[in-house]
Amino acid sequence: MGDILADSGYGGKIGSISCCAPTCADDLAILSNCPYETQILIDMAFDFSKREAYLLQPAKSCVIQSKSRHHEKVNENFWNLGNSVLPTSNKATHIGICRTDDDSCKATIDENLKKARRTLYSLMGVGLYGENGLDPQTSMSIMNTYIIPIMFYGLEIVIPRGRCLETLNIQFKKFLKQLLSLPKTVADPAIYMISGIQGKNSIEWQLAERQLNVKSINSNSWFSLLRKIFLKYELNDPAQYLVNPISKCQWKREITSKVQKFWIEKILNQAKLYTSLRYLSLIYKPGQCHPIANTNTMNSREIIRIPTKLKIATGSYILQTVRAKFKSNTELSICKLCNETEETLPHFLLTCKSLEDIRKPILEDLINSCSEELAAFNMKGEHFDILQLIIDPFTYMTMLRNEKVFKVIQNIIDPKCRRLCYNLHCERYRLLQLDDIKKKKRK
Repeated sequence: MGDILADSGYGGKIGSISCCAPTCADDLAILSNCPYETQILIDMAFDFSKREAYLLQPAKSCVIQSKSRHHEKVNENFWNLGNSVLPTSNKATHIGICRTDDDSCKATIDENLKKARRTLYSLMGVGLYGENGLDPQTSMSIMNTYIIPIMFYGLEIVIPRGRCLETLNIQFKKFLKQLLSLPKTVADPAIYMISGIQGKNSIEWQLAERQLNVKSINSNSWFSLLRKIFLKYELNDPAQYLVNPISKCQWKREITSKVQKFWIEKILNQAKLYTSLRYLSLIYKPGQCHPIANTNTMNSREIIRIPTKLKIATGSYILQTVRAKFKSNTELSICKLCNETEETLPHFLLTCKSLEDIRKPILEDLINSCSEELAAFNMKGEHFDILQLIIDPFTYMTMLRNEKVFKVIQNIIDPKCRRLCYNLHCERYRLLQLDDIKKKKRK
C-alpha cells in the first residue's frame, strides 16, 4: 500500500521525493498540505484494505491539522474513512511518538518521562531506590537497560530544544541523584563522574543526499541539525559518509570514541571549577561507576556505607559550617559536639575530641595498612594528605597509573576509609540526638 500511495503523486513531498505515507509495521501516517489530496489518499488506503480483506480501525484513526501557516484550514468532520467520520485531534501517537498540531516535542517528552517514572517505581521492589537499596553499580546498569531507552525514545525524531531539553535534563539528573543517594544540591559533574550512555536506492538515502546538499546549517531541517552535531563532536561532514560509507562496526567505534572524548573533557573541566569537588579524584570513564561508588562485593553492610562516603566526597554532607552559611550566622558554625571550634570537614574527620574513641582505632589501622601495602610501590617521595586519603584514596592511584595499586586501594584501603566515615557519621548523629533529648528535658 505504501508504494501505491507514493506513486499516486499526491501528498507530502520533500523536493521531488514523495513522503506521503511513512509506515512502520501496521502503523501508517498520511501527510499532505492539501485537505482534498488527504481525502484521496485515505480513500486509496481504504479501497486497498477492502481488496486485501483487512479492516482499518476508525476508533484508532484520527486527523491532526498542523498550525503551520502553509496548511489550509478546514472544518472538522471533513475527512471520512469509508462511511465513518474521522475525528480531528490536537495530538496522536504514531509508532510510539506523540505528534501534536503545533509540532511540539513537549508531549513526547512528558509521555516518556511519565513512562520512565513508572518503570522506576516498578523496579523499586528489587531495590532500585538509592540509599539502603542496590549498590550504585547495579543501579546504573539497571537504569541503562530499562529506564534510559524509555526516557529518550523517539527524541532523535522530534528534536527537543530549549525548555523541553532542559526539562529532560533536570529529570535525568534527578533520577541519577536519587539512585546515588545524593542531595539535589550536589554539583552536576559529580553525578556523571560517579555514575559513569540503508542502501542508496532508499527514500531515506535520497532525502539525506538532497537535504545535506541543499539546506544551510541554519535551516530547521533534521539533517542540518545533524550537521551541527557532527561539528560539535569533531566528526566528518555527514555528506562524506554518504559518498564513502563505512561499516557498522567502524561507525559505532568512531562515534563512541568521539562522543566519549568530548564529554570526558567537558565534565572533567567543569569539575575543576567546583570547590565542593576538590577531594573527589577526577576519574571519569563512561559506562563505569567511580571507584568510590563500587564496593567490589555484595555485602549489604558495605553498600549501606556508600551514600555517606559519596556525600562527603561531593561536598554535600551537612556540617555546622554549611548551616551557618545558609543562615548567615557565624555562631552556628561551632561544633555542637565539642563546642571548641568550627565544624569543618577536617575537624569532623580528624580532630573532634567527642569522636576520638570511634576515630582512633580505625585511623591507626588505616595508616598501618597504607604503610604496609603501598610501601611495595616505591611511593616514598609522594606526599600523602590524610584527609584526602580518607575521603578518596583513589587520587593516589592516578599518580602511579598502576593496576596493582588500584586493587590494593579498592580491596584494602577504601573499605577502611568507608568504615571510618560511616562510623563517625553514625556517632555524630547519635550524640546530637542525645543532646536534643537533654535540652527537651530541661525545658
